[in-house]
Amino acid sequence: MQLYFIRHAQSENNAIWARTGSSEGRRADPGLTTIGWRQARLLARFLA
Repeated sequence: MQLYFIRHAQSENNAIWARTGSSEGRRADPGLTTIGWRQARLLARFLA
């Protein structure tokens, strides 16, 4: 059996924090950034 611990891909909130170091402007249900979508696609290929 293989067990994977997978963290969510980069969200808009993660990008705001990385860019500004602040929580200001965060949303309750953020979408993924372009990087986040790429991370999700790469993970899907890895798990397929």
